[in-house]
Formats: sequence, structure tokens, C-alpha cells
Amino acid sequence: MSHFRPGISVPLVLILALGLAQSDEPAYAKKKKAPRIDSVEDLRIVDCLLPGKIRRLGRHSQYVTARQPIRTTAVDCEIRGGDYVLEDRGSYASALSVWLAAAEGGDAKAQTYVGEIFEKGLAGTPDYKAAAQWYQKAAEQGFSRGQINLAQLYEKGLGVKADREKALEWYRKAAGITEDVVLDSRAQAEALRRELEAATEQAQQLEGQLTEAERSLEAARSELESAQTELKRLRQQLEQASEVEAEAARLSAELERRQGEVARRTEEVGRRSEDVAGRRQAFEAFRSRVEKIRAAAREGSTGPTIEIVRPDVLATRGPALVPVPEGVRELAIRGKVTAPSGLEKLTVDERALAADDNGFFTISVTAGGRREVRFVAVDRDGRDATATLILQPASADARPLASTAEPPGRRRTEARARDQGGERDHALIIGVSSYAHFPSLGTAASDAEELARVLTQDYGFRARTLKDPSHLALLIELKSLAESLEPEDRLLIYYAGHGKIDAEAGRGYWIPADAERGDDSKWVANETVSEYLDLIPARQILVVSDSCYSGTMTRSGLARRASAEGLKPEQNTDRRSRTVLTSGGLQPVLDAGGGEHSLFARALLTVLRLNDRPLSGSVLHREVAARVTFAATELGVEQVPDYAPIQFAGHETGDFVLIPSHLPRRSSTTPSASP
Repeated sequence: MSHFRPGISVPLVLILALGLAQSDEPAYAKKKKAPRIDSVEDLRIVDCLLPGKIRRLGRHSQYVTARQPIRTTAVDCEIRGGDYVLEDRGSYASALSVWLAAAEGGDAKAQTYVGEIFEKGLAGTPDYKAAAQWYQKAAEQGFSRGQINLAQLYEKGLGVKADREKALEWYRKAAGITEDVVLDSRAQAEALRRELEAATEQAQQLEGQLTEAERSLEAARSELESAQTELKRLRQQLEQASEVEAEAARLSAELERRQGEVARRTEEVGRRSEDVAGRRQAFEAFRSRVEKIRAAAREGSTGPTIEIVRPDVLATRGPALVPVPEGVRELAIRGKVTAPSGLEKLTVDERALAADDNGFFTISVTAGGRREVRFVAVDRDGRDATATLILQPASADARPLASTAEPPGRRRTEARARDQGGERDHALIIGVSSYAHFPSLGTAASDAEELARVLTQDYGFRARTLKDPSHLALLIELKSLAESLEPEDRLLIYYAGHGKIDAEAGRGYWIPADAERGDDSKWVANETVSEYLDLIPARQILVVSDSCYSGTMTRSGLARRASAEGLKPEQNTDRRSRTVLTSGGLQPVLDAGGGEHSLFARALLTVLRLNDRPLSGSVLHREVAARVTFAATELGVEQVPDYAPIQFAGHETGDFVLIPSHLPRRSSTTPSASP
């Protein structure tokens, strides 16, 4: 039986008029006629048991098949004649009753859902040990979602002993990666460096011992040769003194003594030869180990990267043109260098350049006439990265220096983008500036409007903008996406607005326009967003969240590195991906700092405008993060964007890739390679 919390019925037409932005309906909103929505409870994601099918066996017998468990919205469950429990969501029993029978019967998807029920702690306290046991069952059947969930528990040490290697193994299996992938983390790189230093020191000691042993062996051989010469002399004397009996006896005794000494020295030489051979073998083995450690250190960390944050250019894509305004003689260049395995040196035009503890550097260069400025970073493993800027006097044909630069994609028509398959790229852009019970935000609406324009004109997206949506309107839109998109579609969701966090539960929220302080009934939990993302069939989904505490949506950076960065470029888009780019971690973020846009939105728009190649989410994050971190540092605050898979959203592997409008959509599986 279905149970609902009491609520006020409001006609859908009125709700949409109050909560949705005035914009043309995208294709996904027109494919199906939506059922009547009377309450927010209709849009809850529930564990639903559908009725069994009545099947006929012959002419005189019929039977009912087992009931089928699904996860869907409450209204969809009702329409399909299913049963669900809404009011008792705080109990394990009600949720487990839907999935347990199928899980015990060996259904991997049901086993994974049972594990998630225990991990989420629907009774108040998560049972990670039980979750791990169910994930293990699903993972062993090759179910990628179960493998990823199990990997996360191993990574964090929840319900199982923490084991990052085992976590990586399960992440790789979920991603379908057969090649070895090494963890990329500063901690591991530092551990490898320490091991390499110790191994190198021990190898040097072994080499010294081997050299000493070889010298000792050479001395023993020399002494043996001398003894053998003396023995030969004594034999000759013995032959000459054979007629003198007494002298012959003495020489015979001396000969016997010398023969014993030669035998002992011969044995010593043999023993020392074996010792030298053993030491040489140990030294060679250790030298081989040192080389393996060095190789692991090189493979286990990415090479250095250089991002130029002032002026706004994507210098990592090759020489970048920087128009210099008339009258400017000195140009300040600011950037960030990143070297996971340690920075050996940083130079500009072959001159040493210093970077601070965060990797930021600043230098002023002469700007007279056309000239090239070349930055080179070299890490401790000898790998290098180059960023080249070409400074030239500004002209009518040169690209402006400011972030309002006109990108190549905007010079192509929107119709051309549609002809090349852009109809598969959808965007839901949410901007909440005006609140009934929270302070208004100055930039959220303009951020959303400009991003919708850039995605539509430069990347061929069909964008739908929600301006100041209510709680119900936002959930209706997510439901529409779940019902209308197809596996071949790609979806980008952008949210700009207030965010809240339940620090004790570790749960984050988006705050719609009608949300009330102290009452989370109209807050949209990250968990709710994740559940809808799991229902939406689109293969690739990227969420960009510019709100406080948005870092609560992420699962793990290790999962991303073990999947997207371990895949070949053409594999990045053919698996189900659910990733999020957040404006910060678990702290408040700035609404200002970027002029008419937030600090994060300005950086995001800048990178999207400047880009003219397929752009993976990983590279987008790196470019945006460098700009945001630098600008925040100048303002005296800390704000570090994050990028990772979304927890409980059904992420498998891969990465989201943005394709500029002027590029053929057939190349969408080849993202911009990380420089």
C-alpha cells in the first residue's frame, strides 16, 4: 500500500508558472506526457515492488510470476500498480523487503542495492560490514556498480581493512581496464622516493663491499701466486740437495709445509671467488630493483603541468597568442606549476624561476614588439612540461586579452552544430538568486544565463534554464530528464545557488528559492540528486555545482584516476559516467570575486570560451582549479575546486567530454589529451 505525507495539491500548470524559467521546452521535455504531480512526495525515489505478471500455461492453467523490484519515483510506482513504503524510510526492514529476496537469489543489481541500504544507514547508523559483504557478492559477478562501491569501502577502510591496492584493483575491474594502473598520489610518490633513496644507498653499500671483496680476492690470488713460485723454488732446491740427506730432509719438510699453504690459499681464493660472485649477483639484483622502483615512480605519478592564469590563455594547448595593449611595456604573467613527483626546476626563457609552496609563480616580462616567452618545468623523474606564450602588440585582428574573448566555436552557426549531432547534448542550467527566506545572491542568475549561452552557441547543447525554481519545480525537471533522455544522450547539470550541510550526517543540500531556514523539507539533498542521476538513462552526465559545501557529492578521486585516466581516449565516452565538478570542498565558496560572476563561474566561462578542442572533465577541472585557487589566494581565502565521481549515482568509468560546435561529433570519443 502507498503512504503519503499530507500535502497541498497544486495544479501543475500553476507550479510551473511560478517555479520554472520562461524558456523554450527542450526536446527531452516534449517526448512524453508527464503524469499529474500533486505533491513533492510524488517525486520521491522509492524502492518499488511491481505486481507479478499473469502468465498462461496451456489452455486451463495460469500462474503469477514473482514480483519485480525497481527503483523509481513514487508516482511512477503508483501508475504501474506497485507497492512502496514512504513513511517508514527510517527502517531497514521496509527497504530490504523490496530487494532482499532477489539479492538472496543471486541478482547482482539487487545485491548492490541491499549493500547501499546498509551503507546509507537507513536505520540511522551505517552497517559498512554488511554493505561490504553484499557488494562483494555483486562484485564477484562482474557487476560494475557493486565493484565500485566495494572499492570505495576498501579505499576508506569502512567495514573492511583499508587497502588502497585492493581498492584500485576493483576500480580497474569496474572500468574494464586490463593494463596495470598505478596509484597517482603524492603520498605514494613520496613513499616510492624514500624507498628509492634507501635502495640506492643500500646498492652503493653493496657496490663498496663488492669492490673491497674483489680487492681482497686479487690480493689472495697474488699471495697464492707468490706461494706457488716459492714452492717451485723449493722443489728445485730439493732436487739439487738430494745427495745431502740432512738438507734434503729439511727441504722436504719445508716443501710439505709450502704445499699445505698453497692448498689453503687455493681454498681461500675459491671461497672468496664464490663470495665475490654472490655479492655481484646480489648487487645486480638490487640494481634491477632500483630500476623497477624508478620506473614505478615515473609511472605512478603524472608528469608536471603548467597553467597560465594571468593573462587568460590555455597555454598548455601549444603556443598561445597574448595581445598586449598599446603603451604596455611590462606584462605580469602569473601561473601555477604542478609536479606530483616533485619539482626539480622551473625556468622562463632558460632562466630559473621560483614557485611558492602552492606552485604559483609570478614574473614580469618586457612586452615591446613580438616575442616568445617559454616556461619549462622539470620534475624529479626528468619529465618536463612546456607552456609558450607569444606576446604581440594588440591589433584589430588579435584576440582580446580579457576573458570575454570570442572563441572559434561562436563563429560557427548553431544550425551547423545541430547537423553534427548536438541534439544529443542536453543541459539543465539552474540559477537561484532570489530567495524567500535566505539572503539573495548577486551572481547566480547571471552565471546561469551566461553558461547557457556559451553551451548553446559554442558547444551545441540544448540548454534549459531554471531561474529561481521552487523545490517542486526542480524535482519535476529531474523527473522529466529521467523519463525522456536516452542512453545515447549526454547531460550537463549546472547549479548556482545556496548550499547547506548537515555536518553530523555528512549530507549536503541544494537550496531552492522557496526553501526555509531550519526546515530541510524543501532542501534538495545531494542523495536525492544522486538517486535521480542513477535513474536518468543518459550515458554521460556531468554536474557542475557552484554552491557552498558542494564537495559532499563526490565519491573519491582515486576512482576517477583508476578509471578515466587508465582508459584509452576512445574508451572515455562508451561507459556510464556520473561525475561532478564542484566550486569547492566542504567549505563556503565566494559568490563574488569575478566581476559580474562568481569566482568559480568566471573561471569556468573563461576556460570554455578559450577552448577549441574536445575537452575532458579532468582537463576542465585542472584549468578551472588553477584559476580559482590563484584568484582566491589573492583575496586571502581558500577555495579549491574538486572533480570526482558522484556517490550512489551509478558511475562506472570514463569521463565527460565537451565538444566545440565546429568539430564533428564523431570525434567525441577523443578528449583533449592532458598536456
